[in-house]
Amino acid sequence: MKKLIFLNKFLLIIFFFTVFSSTISYAYIGLGPLIPILGNIIIWIFVVLLSVFGFIVYPIKKILDKIKNKKKNQKQTYLDFIFV
Repeated sequence: MKKLIFLNKFLLIIFFFTVFSSTISYAYIGLGPLIPILGNIIIWIFVVLLSVFGFIVYPIKKILDKIKNKKKNQKQTYLDFIFV
Protein backbone atom coordinates (compact mmCIF):
# COMPACT_ATOMS: atom_id res chain seq x y z
CA MET A 1 0.00 0.00 0.00
CA LYS A 2 2.88 2.36 0.81
CA LYS A 3 4.42 1.67 -2.59
CA LEU A 4 1.15 2.59 -4.30
CA ILE A 5 0.88 5.87 -2.39
CA PHE A 6 4.51 6.67 -3.15
CA LEU A 7 3.96 5.87 -6.84
CA ASN A 8 0.88 8.13 -6.99
CA LYS A 9 2.77 11.01 -5.37
CA PHE A 10 5.74 10.46 -7.67
CA LEU A 11 3.55 10.47 -10.79
CA LEU A 12 1.71 13.58 -9.58
CA ILE A 13 4.99 15.43 -9.03
CA ILE A 14 6.27 14.40 -12.47
CA PHE A 15 2.99 15.50 -14.04
CA PHE A 16 3.18 18.95 -12.44
CA PHE A 17 6.80 19.41 -13.48
CA THR A 18 6.12 18.46 -17.08
CA VAL A 19 3.03 20.65 -17.36
CA PHE A 20 4.27 23.77 -15.60
CA SER A 21 7.91 23.76 -16.65
CA SER A 22 7.35 23.36 -20.36
CA THR A 23 8.50 26.09 -22.69
CA ILE A 24 6.67 27.59 -25.62
CA SER A 25 6.68 25.38 -28.67
CA TYR A 26 6.22 26.92 -32.09
CA ALA A 27 4.61 24.17 -34.07
CA TYR A 28 2.37 24.13 -37.12
CA ILE A 29 -0.91 22.33 -36.47
CA GLY A 30 -2.16 22.33 -40.05
CA LEU A 31 -5.54 21.33 -41.43
CA GLY A 32 -5.66 17.92 -39.78
CA PRO A 33 -7.84 18.91 -36.81
CA LEU A 34 -9.96 21.27 -38.92
CA ILE A 35 -11.48 18.60 -41.16
CA PRO A 36 -13.21 16.59 -38.39
CA ILE A 37 -14.42 19.82 -36.78
CA LEU A 38 -16.05 20.88 -40.05
CA GLY A 39 -17.60 17.43 -40.40
CA ASN A 40 -19.06 17.66 -36.90
CA ILE A 41 -20.45 21.13 -37.62
CA ILE A 42 -22.17 19.85 -40.77
CA ILE A 43 -23.64 16.89 -38.88
CA TRP A 44 -24.92 19.12 -36.05
CA ILE A 45 -26.54 21.51 -38.53
CA PHE A 46 -28.24 18.55 -40.22
CA VAL A 47 -29.48 17.19 -36.87
CA VAL A 48 -30.84 20.60 -35.81
CA LEU A 49 -32.63 21.11 -39.13
CA LEU A 50 -34.08 17.61 -38.98
CA SER A 51 -35.37 18.10 -35.44
CA VAL A 52 -36.90 21.49 -36.30
CA PHE A 53 -38.47 19.92 -39.36
CA GLY A 54 -39.90 17.15 -37.17
CA PHE A 55 -41.30 19.54 -34.58
CA ILE A 56 -42.94 21.80 -37.16
CA VAL A 57 -43.96 19.61 -40.08
CA TYR A 58 -45.14 16.47 -38.28
CA PRO A 59 -47.94 18.18 -36.29
CA ILE A 60 -49.06 20.07 -39.40
CA LYS A 61 -49.20 16.77 -41.31
CA LYS A 62 -51.27 15.19 -38.54
CA ILE A 63 -53.70 18.14 -38.53
CA LEU A 64 -54.11 17.98 -42.32
CA ASP A 65 -54.68 14.21 -42.18
CA LYS A 66 -57.33 14.72 -39.50
CA ILE A 67 -59.07 17.37 -41.62
CA LYS A 68 -58.93 15.12 -44.69
CA ASN A 69 -60.38 12.17 -42.75
CA LYS A 70 -63.09 14.39 -41.31
CA LYS A 71 -64.12 15.53 -44.81
CA LYS A 72 -64.02 11.94 -46.04
CA ASN A 73 -66.22 10.78 -43.15
CA GLN A 74 -68.69 13.62 -43.71
CA LYS A 75 -68.91 12.74 -47.40
CA GLN A 76 -69.38 9.07 -46.56
CA THR A 77 -72.16 9.75 -44.06
CA TYR A 78 -73.88 12.04 -46.57
CA LEU A 79 -73.80 9.28 -49.20
CA ASP A 80 -75.07 6.75 -46.66
CA PHE A 81 -77.93 9.07 -45.81
CA ILE A 82 -78.90 9.49 -49.47
CA PHE A 83 -78.83 5.82 -50.44
CA VAL A 84 -80.51 4.42 -47.35
